[in-house]
Amino acid sequence: MNKIDELHDTYIKAKFSLGEWHDCVDWAVQRLMINEEQGNESIILLASSNEEGEIKQLTTEILETFIAPGKRGDEYWAGKYVVFLHDLFYSSEIDIFELEKRLWKLYYKLDHPYWLVMLSRNCEYATDVQAFEKPFQDEFEYIVSLWKNCNSITEFNELYDSNISNSHDAISANK
Repeated sequence: MNKIDELHDTYIKAKFSLGEWHDCVDWAVQRLMINEEQGNESIILLASSNEEGEIKQLTTEILETFIAPGKRGDEYWAGKYVVFLHDLFYSSEIDIFELEKRLWKLYYKLDHPYWLVMLSRNCEYATDVQAFEKPFQDEFEYIVSLWKNCNSITEFNELYDSNISNSHDAISANK
C-alpha cells in the first residue's frame, strides 16, 4: 500500500488530539485521485465518510490490514507520539507546560503505562522545581531514544529498563 505511513501519522495525530479525524478522509481522497490503490473498498468508503466514528473505524481497518501487528496498538503509536512531542518541545513549538499536559493526557488515555510514569511525573515537577529539570531531560531522552529505534511494542518492552528510568528520579538521587 502506497503512503500508508502518511495515514498512520495522520491517525496518530488525530488519536492524540494534535490533528483532525477528517485529515484521514483527505488522505483517502488523495489516494483515490491519483488512482494508486486499485479501488480498495475501505479507502473508497473512508473517502466518502463524514462521521467521526466511521472515520476512526475505517482508518483502523486500513491500518490493521497494511501495518504489521506490532505497530497497531495504541501504546506503540503513543511511543511514536512521544518522539513527535520531543521534536516539538526541543524546537520550541511547545513549552514544558503544554508538554506536561499532553504527557498526562496520554498517560491516562493509555491507562497508565509503566514507561510513562517517570517521564510524566518528572515533566510535571520540572515545571516549577529546578532539581527535576535534569532528571526530566534524562528520562525524556531515554524514552525517546528507545521509541525512535523500536518497530513494535514488543521490541520496546524488551529494551526498556525500569532501573534506568528510576535512576532519573531527583528524589532518590538526592538521598
